[in-house]
Amino acid sequence: MSGSARFIHRLLGPTGLPLQLVIFVTGRCNCRCGHCFYGREVERAEVGPTLEAFEKLARSSGPLLWLSLTGGEPYLRDDLPEIAKLFVRHTGLRNLTIPTNGLATDRILGATEDILRLHPRLQLVVYLSLDGPREIHDELRRIPGCFDHALETWRGLKKLKKRFRRLNLAPIVTICGSNSQILGDFFDWLLEELEPDDVVLNLLRGITPDEGERFFDLNDYIAFQRKKDRALSEGKLPHFSLNRLGVLSAKERYQWRLILSILEERRQVIPCLGGILSAVVSETGYLYPCETLMGAPGDDPMQRRHFCRGSAVSYGNLAEMDWNLKKLWWTKRGEEIRRHIAQGHCWCTYECAWTTSILFNPRCYPDLLRITRGKAT
Repeated sequence: MSGSARFIHRLLGPTGLPLQLVIFVTGRCNCRCGHCFYGREVERAEVGPTLEAFEKLARSSGPLLWLSLTGGEPYLRDDLPEIAKLFVRHTGLRNLTIPTNGLATDRILGATEDILRLHPRLQLVVYLSLDGPREIHDELRRIPGCFDHALETWRGLKKLKKRFRRLNLAPIVTICGSNSQILGDFFDWLLEELEPDDVVLNLLRGITPDEGERFFDLNDYIAFQRKKDRALSEGKLPHFSLNRLGVLSAKERYQWRLILSILEERRQVIPCLGGILSAVVSETGYLYPCETLMGAPGDDPMQRRHFCRGSAVSYGNLAEMDWNLKKLWWTKRGEEIRRHIAQGHCWCTYECAWTTSILFNPRCYPDLLRITRGKAT
């Protein structure tokens, strides 16, 4: 059995090792974004685990459906292709995503080409952060010329895509105070000028360096997502047309409405499978059920307050377990965290966790089917 079919049994029995990992390969970044939820860690600028540590982590992870290598700026690691190689070799990885700010153009293009060339069965999605037109984007990123560097990187990736059709490209936007009002026009520009495979809008979350960025109009988020719905219906986002059954496209439409319901009701509207099917590894080696429940080592793990009520946070540090994920996953602490989440003691808008929670929840499939048939708005 190969590809996604290996994971079908987790629909009915989700218990097991995570099939989705988000790994912060470094805390270093060449931007200082005012709306970044990871700003405190970026200031600490931890280099990240060694290749030897990543190999131990990959060996102990079990089969992976999806891996995201993030940061900081992941492409600042010279060994990013080697990290990807370890997970392809040891977990049978077929789906890899890498977000980037696009500043280090030559480094990004070189590493992306190496990953694609070395792994002919790997599907790679590169998410390029673009948070508005030039002036807004550069101001948010606090780097003059950041917008132009990002577009240069995009043009280079588009050329690379002509050689590697397995490469999918998507701008990713985070709604915040600085860009909320212009997002509708910006979506039109992204679609027409960049011709992307997908366009992603995430909600700002967490503690940000600029507290003012937390205040935005949720109606602007809704308007953007409705424009994306139309683009999906018209076949203008080809990343999802690759899925013959239309499940991924339906998931996108379902997910943003689910997130609105979560915000309104302040609870898990459907069960969250964070810490069950998915997990996050920090650049300092801490293992978490999701990004929302991440905290600094000095935080009291049972009193961390974010969107959550006295939520559990870290399973512990992988370095203390010789980077054996399996060993750290099946601890009393791990069971406590999973039970805490399953009982609904936390809620958030973390898109990565909700993607898996939707796709691996059979109760969501009637709604997804209605959306694919055009019977849901």
